[in-house]
Amino acid sequence: MSNIANLKNFSLFTNNNDNVRFFKSKDIQVKADYSCYEPKRELSVSGIKAPSEKALGGDYLKLTIAMGAQGARQYADGALFRNDRKGENAKAPDMTGVLTMPDKSEKRLAGWYKKSTSGVSYLSVAISD
Repeated sequence: MSNIANLKNFSLFTNNNDNVRFFKSKDIQVKADYSCYEPKRELSVSGIKAPSEKALGGDYLKLTIAMGAQGARQYADGALFRNDRKGENAKAPDMTGVLTMPDKSEKRLAGWYKKSTSGVSYLSVAISD
């Protein structure tokens, strides 16, 4: 079984599937703006753009990560903000944030905008302690 504590990375793509939902609360769900689904790793991620007074540029990405087999799934919530300290450093992440784990501990998120060889844009996300 996959364990969310061991998750180190994933890639987020623009969601084109109306059935991929983001749960704003127990009773409120919307179509996800971004998603990741990897059956081999038992991983699914959904995300939405959310307005923020704190975020430069106005929006941030709110994420929910689910990992593991049905009945034993673990969930973590995260947020990615535009990295206003990137400057001229091409290797610095485009976005940074925090992932709150099921045990309420926190991990660091870093994201880089990339383009696949076929021209598809995505956000590559790394998780670290």
